[in-house]
Order: sequence, then C-alpha cells, then structure tokens
Amino acid sequence: TFTLINDSIVGDIEAFSFCPVKGDLNNDGYYDIAVLNKNTLPNLLMNEGNENNYIKITPVGIVSNRMAIGAQIRIHANGVNQLQTVFCGENLFAQSSQHKIFGVDTSTVIDSISILFPSGIIAKRYNIPVNQSIIIYEEEYVSVDFNINVSSDPMILCDGDSIHITLSGYNHYNWSDGSNDSVLVITGPGTYYFEAFNEMGDTLYRSEDIVVINEQMPLFQEAADDVDCNDDFSGTASLIFANPAQIDSVFWSNGEVGFEIDSLPSDVYDYTITTINGCNYYGSIMVSEMEDFYLEIQTTPYTNTSSGSISIYTFGGTMPFTFVLNGDTISNNVSGLNPGSYSLFVMDANGCVQEETIFIDNLSTVGFEAIDLELNAYIYNNRAILNTTNPNIEHIELFNISGSNVANLRSTNWEQTERNIEFDFPYPSGVYIMVIHTQKDIFREKVIKP
Repeated sequence: TFTLINDSIVGDIEAFSFCPVKGDLNNDGYYDIAVLNKNTLPNLLMNEGNENNYIKITPVGIVSNRMAIGAQIRIHANGVNQLQTVFCGENLFAQSSQHKIFGVDTSTVIDSISILFPSGIIAKRYNIPVNQSIIIYEEEYVSVDFNINVSSDPMILCDGDSIHITLSGYNHYNWSDGSNDSVLVITGPGTYYFEAFNEMGDTLYRSEDIVVINEQMPLFQEAADDVDCNDDFSGTASLIFANPAQIDSVFWSNGEVGFEIDSLPSDVYDYTITTINGCNYYGSIMVSEMEDFYLEIQTTPYTNTSSGSISIYTFGGTMPFTFVLNGDTISNNVSGLNPGSYSLFVMDANGCVQEETIFIDNLSTVGFEAIDLELNAYIYNNRAILNTTNPNIEHIELFNISGSNVANLRSTNWEQTERNIEFDFPYPSGVYIMVIHTQKDIFREKVIKP
C-alpha cells in the first residue's frame, strides 16, 4: 500500500511527469516510489510495508566500477530463486536505487547470495539472516577444502562429543557460527564453513560446507527373565533393537558381548551400546529372582470317629498353585484320609516347587488291645531286623530323618519268620523311621543305623 505524502499539482501550472523510480527512502526494507515532474516538485509515494521478510543488498565494485553497474544479483531462499541487475539510466531522466531489495515472504534465512560483477568475479554469501542491509564487495572468491577425513556425509556428532577443526594461514576468520578463531569447535548440529582473507587482503577464501548432524539414539527395548526359583543361574538380559544394523556391539558388565546374555544370577547388569558411528549409550538391566513361597500344613489325625485331613496354606509365590498328593491333584484342603504318610507336591505359576512328606496319625483304638505289638527294630550288617508277633503286616515304608521316603517294601521284599521280619538295608548311617502298615493300623518305629 502506497500513500501519497505530497501533492505537486499547483493551480493551473502545466506539469509533465517522467518515469517513476523506486528506492527505500526511509530505510525500512520496502521500496518507495518517486515520480519526477517538470515545472513542479516530484510526487513521493511511501510504502507502508507488510509482515513479510526481506534482504537489502548493496554491491560495491573494486575491480569493476564502484557502483557495480552491470552486476547481476541472485538470491536463493526456501526453494525460490530471484535475480536483479544494477542498471544505469534505465528510465527517462530517472534512475532506481542501486540498493536492491528482495522480498522473501516468511523465510528467515537467505540460503545463498551470488553476485556476478562485470569483471567476471563472483562474490558469494551463505546463510544470511533476513531483515537487514548488507554490503558485498567485489572480491575474488576462492574455495578452500577442509582437508579432513569425513567418515560420513553428513558428519555424525555423538551426544556430548565435539569436533575440532583447525585451519591456519588466513586472516580475519569469520566462521558461520560467528566465531573468529582459526580453530572451530563443533558441539552441535549445523552447516559449518568459514570466510577469511589472505595476508594481502585482496582474496576472500571460503571453505566448503561441512554438514554436521546429531546421531539419533537407536530405538531399543530392554528385556529380562527373572531367575527361576529352582535354578540360581537361569536369568537372562537382552536388548531388542528396532534397527540392529545400526549397532556395532553391546558390552555387558559381566564381560560378555552380544544383544543377549543368559545363565545369570540375580544382579544388576550394566551395558554399553556402541553404534556403527562410534557413539556410545549406557544403561542397566535388573535381573530379579522369582518370589519363592513356603508352606504351612495342618493335619487332623485318624480317630475312631473321623478320618484324617490335611490343610495347606501358601505364603509368597505366584498364584495359581497346583497341589498333588500321592500323585493325585487336590485342592488345598483334603479330608477322608487314612492314617499313614503322604507325599505332597506344590507348584506355583512360575514353576517354583515345594515338596513335603505328611503323616496322618492313627489315634483309633479299634482292635488295639487285641494285637500283640512287641515291635523292636535294629540294623545289623546292612540288614534291618524287625521283631514282631503281628502276622498281618502288609507293607513297610522307610523315611530318613529329613522326611524323604527311601523305601516302600512289600512281603516279597523281606524274609519273615514266626517272630522276625528281615530285609536289606543299604542306606547311609543315620536315624530312620519305619512306618509299619497292618490291615487295620499303622505303627512307627525309630531305628538307627550306626
């Protein structure tokens, strides 16, 4: 929008207008218009501007003419190329400003500026912030190679690392990040280059660009299998990567290398991930131990009026539990049991196991007085000798002091006389319990093997 700030029409004075010209009269980055009139003052139209961005460029000749007449100015911003040329006397009695303004819409950076001077010298600038006026001199522009080995293009920067580039032998360094030293320390992503003069100050050098990006941390998931309560070295720890090709190695604190380690006890395992770019990432995985459980068992005896029963209570572990009594699956409460010993097997959902031997006492007095017990047992020369006058013994169970069943004997396993039962006893020295079953009763006898 232009606003006429003066009116050159005065009375009946005859006036003639020449070509309009443009220039930034108030230096706000927007072209204003002036119209030269004959016999009266010029008309001035001021540009109110807008919210768009701009760059104002003034070329200055050194080898060519000072006003840089004939210079071609090209800019590139956000994928759009623009060209303006510096003319002399381009209109009748009028000449537009030699300060060239380029509108760049919402772009915040001019990607590149290139000026071709009449001498053939090309001056270039890169990554210029918008909304400013710059002067570009006609200087010989020589490209300089960083002369470094770049392992990848773009160059990868690890998090927390830095890249040091040293280029000596120039004057008036101007790095793209604003530093002015001969040594550039790169600590973040970006495009890096420098401009500098030679000692004579007549040649401007510009390095090639080095593009630096931060490595994207590899995506992965930690996984662990807890130590089985039945095996102290059954834990595992592993890393599952979204892109395994990005990974060079994984080193663990126990000295192993690989994406997964196994046969582990419960502990914390630190790991170091090294990518193919040489970047390291650190973490740790906890391998826990499965929660074990213990049992509390209550029994009621076999009596004249009731059968025996077992109630099993679990503490800890993981539900559901499986209860097996003498090979049969049961609930945690079972009744209707005859006197005798029972083998109990309990397993939780994690596979943790507890085993117990349970005795149901016989408190029944039925037939007790009618039986001559006279039980006496001893061990001699690896033979068990049981003195008894009871002719109705059906089988004998043998338990060690920890409650484990070591033998189940029938009449075919022993030799019987009128007063004795004898059988082989190849077991270690210690205390044993004989559980003697008749047709109606159960008797227990402690025996010691020297």
